[in-house]
Amino acid sequence: MQGVDLPMVAQLMGNSDIQTTMIYAHLAPDHLADAADKLSF
Repeated sequence: MQGVDLPMVAQLMGNSDIQTTMIYAHLAPDHLADAADKLSF
């Protein structure tokens, strides 16, 4: 949520599997809505 992509967070945490990182990555609903607003469909 601070602008660092999930694969980089996984590497910094020493996780070889991004699924492990995703267990600890919880996004606030507002953050998800803001991300969706940036996408064009």
